[in-house]
Amino acid sequence: MNAQNAAGQSNYEDSLYVPEVALNRKPHKGKKFDTLDDAYEFYKKYAKEGGFSIQINSSKICKESNDIIRKEYVCFKEGQARQSKVVNRKRRRGIIRGGCSANLVVVKYEFGKYMVRIFVEEHNHTLSSPRMVHLLRSHRSMSAVQKSLSQQLAAVNIPTYILYEHFQSEKEKNSSFFYNIKAGCDDRITHCFWADAICRRAYKFYGDVIVFDTTYNTNRYNMIFAPFVGVNNHGQTIIFGCGFLSDETTESFLWLFEQFKEAMPGDDPKMIITDQDPAMILHLAYWHILNKFLERLSKTVHTENYRHFQKCIWESNTIEKFDALWKDVIDKAKLIENEWLQGVYEIRSKWVHAYVNHVFSAGMSSSNRAESNHAIFRRALSQQRHEELIADNKDLNERPMLRLPLQIEKKMSEIYTCEIFYIFQDELWNSLLHAIELVKENEDCLVYNVVNQEDGVSKVFEVLYDKKLDFVSCICKKFKSEGIPCTHMLALFKKLQISFMPNIYILKRWTKAAKLERVMDRDGVEINDCSNKSILLRRTKLFQFTSNVIDKVVLSEVASEIVIENLEDALEKVKLVMESCRSEGVLEKNSGMQQPHFNEPLQIRAKGCGKRLKGGKEKAKEKAKGKDKGRRCNGCGLVGQSHDKRNCPLLIKRCHYNSTGALTKATKLRTNSNPNCVLISITSLKDVELWKHLL
Repeated sequence: MNAQNAAGQSNYEDSLYVPEVALNRKPHKGKKFDTLDDAYEFYKKYAKEGGFSIQINSSKICKESNDIIRKEYVCFKEGQARQSKVVNRKRRRGIIRGGCSANLVVVKYEFGKYMVRIFVEEHNHTLSSPRMVHLLRSHRSMSAVQKSLSQQLAAVNIPTYILYEHFQSEKEKNSSFFYNIKAGCDDRITHCFWADAICRRAYKFYGDVIVFDTTYNTNRYNMIFAPFVGVNNHGQTIIFGCGFLSDETTESFLWLFEQFKEAMPGDDPKMIITDQDPAMILHLAYWHILNKFLERLSKTVHTENYRHFQKCIWESNTIEKFDALWKDVIDKAKLIENEWLQGVYEIRSKWVHAYVNHVFSAGMSSSNRAESNHAIFRRALSQQRHEELIADNKDLNERPMLRLPLQIEKKMSEIYTCEIFYIFQDELWNSLLHAIELVKENEDCLVYNVVNQEDGVSKVFEVLYDKKLDFVSCICKKFKSEGIPCTHMLALFKKLQISFMPNIYILKRWTKAAKLERVMDRDGVEINDCSNKSILLRRTKLFQFTSNVIDKVVLSEVASEIVIENLEDALEKVKLVMESCRSEGVLEKNSGMQQPHFNEPLQIRAKGCGKRLKGGKEKAKEKAKGKDKGRRCNGCGLVGQSHDKRNCPLLIKRCHYNSTGALTKATKLRTNSNPNCVLISITSLKDVELWKHLL
């Protein structure tokens, strides 16, 4: 095999990275501090701005005075980590240390103060971006004031935006925000679609496969929530765009897909996965089908044949094998006349793995991605993006633990993201357990049989090497469907002594470099995930500065008054500047354009929705007016209590009494120590009356 196209064969010299920090915020030899805390805080702020984390490495204490006379702070990648021998852990930890020599050493001098003796600013690793630096260990802490403020803000019930106004606001912050709203009678919203810049950029990198699901309805308006979902280079669920539809007609879906196509940069997806739907059938998930077997078949038939159906679906590598196994199961179970199974079989090309495993699906099957994505929306989209940021930070600052002394493993640990590398690592590890044998050769190809030597079932996988295309393929088709070389292909690579993975088998979407590319929309305009006017950046800096000021003055009433007076003066100056801008037309909007008007959809009471859910502010008002008397406990009958029937103190009270008679209402539990003693658990108001009578 031609290995000239192999990745990672070039040698690179070690690079040094110097943090870009202003001189007045950078340490230097001879700089003095009043205390060690001051030195630590200064170096920590420098590290945060520079993009790395710090830790204390060593301290030297004077024996006579017991004072610290020397302290060394180092980069969090200082030193070398020992390679662990434990490999089969549920939680895989990467290696952070990498021999970085950046440090700061302060020593004590006269009058109990400290001075910088050594300062090394060069690092041997890439530095974190401002978006990820808060994830580093020494920068994760929150002050007591910040924690208190965060809790108070979380408790505030902020009223919602009108949808159009919210979209307009997002568009003003970032011109790359895309949305469209369609209205029906009385200008009520019937369709809408939106995608922010992060969603649109993500589609460019990971839009080869999308999951589209319309099974989630909102209770308030009975509109269909339709998210477009994908998977990123960490294997995490991500959002490409979202829509709301008032119905599931073909016209509504066409409108939605037109909006999606207009918003997304790049090519059309290679695969769209969705549930069976009256308006569109693209893929029917076998997971759903297997779960419906008990519902559609009798209990006896299900018990006797479920595993056979499961084996037929999961273990069929080829179409021919699936068809043969399916026919065998149907004949043995005498289910030839079952109409539901006939219908399922007719659309087998849309859900059976053997029919679709030649199409790249990024490892996604059925709409389980979209279903899990509903949970993501319940816990907020920002949380999902935060997890992606954590994964990006992990790839930047950690190296996966290696299990084998092979160059191919080492190189792929540098190319793949951590999560994808661990999948590849398992495949590589398993490849060592397989034996490979050449069974056929001609001028066009070589055919090998690969067998697991430790598996009791001698299942044979056929691996083909095409000489003309210089390409390896396997009958399991894992690489075609998931984009990661399978165990059987890697077994052949090892036999052919291929030390580096050829580029043709490395999908960029699974690599750390997946997002290192400019993204342009269909009009040639760059899609940025931040405002062109750097509004968010300025906002972040202002928040950081004011937060630091508040932390310093909040405990002093005098200091707080000083800050308030200065802020009032500053506010007056800001007003003058803003008025000047308006007079010059800088902030004027195009008032000549008539803004569209939209009304909210009609609210409905869905079946089983119960009482309307009230917001925190509405509950607080009712409680203040005395309308909300609190809930009633069906156990004790009291109103306004914090308990209900399940944890009512009266009902869970257990009493003892001596009796040999039978009780029909109370639960009798005889103790081991005293057979004549019965514990009575009162479970209803009738039991209360019974207990009173017995007493």
